Amino acid sequence: MLLAVRQPAPYANGAEWNAIDWSRQLVCRLYVVDLNGGQRRKLIQVKNIGDTALFLSRDRCLSVSARDLPSLSSNSIYLSLPSDPIVAHSLGTGLSERLADSCQIHDRTERIRPSVHPFTIVDHLITYCNPRVWSKGLMFHEYHYIPQSFEELIKKIRAQERELRIPRAVHSC
Repeated sequence: MLLAVRQPAPYANGAEWNAIDWSRQLVCRLYVVDLNGGQRRKLIQVKNIGDTALFLSRDRCLSVSARDLPSLSSNSIYLSLPSDPIVAHSLGTGLSERLADSCQIHDRTERIRPSVHPFTIVDHLITYCNPRVWSKGLMFHEYHYIPQSFEELIKKIRAQERELRIPRAVHSC
């Protein structure tokens, strides 16, 4: 089992925080959880995951081989933050990169540009890891937050949710 820990850089606070390049403000670490250690459980830090790219969210996680997918960075973790829908964090360099800056369709209030197509494999995989957006047919990097000004979209989503029917299980004795 792997444990992923995300935290602000420990040395960054106040004025120091603003002086730090954004790519160094986030620290991500992976640990193998050793459950076979008897009474004393162990966390063993993982510094390299090879050609693997991990996609993490609160709801789903996904491990993908980046070997045959050149648009993915190996030895990396893809995740989202409240202010950044897609961040790639390299375990090798310890640096993070915002991947959705150039394709934001709103400024959290109003639409600022049309949807940017085509979507990348990263867009699709991070959306899959966020099923509340994925199940609505939306892309997470665009709709991780839906502004109130998107009235038509909000009405459409609410109408779809009202139509949702969950079949009841029939038990026979």
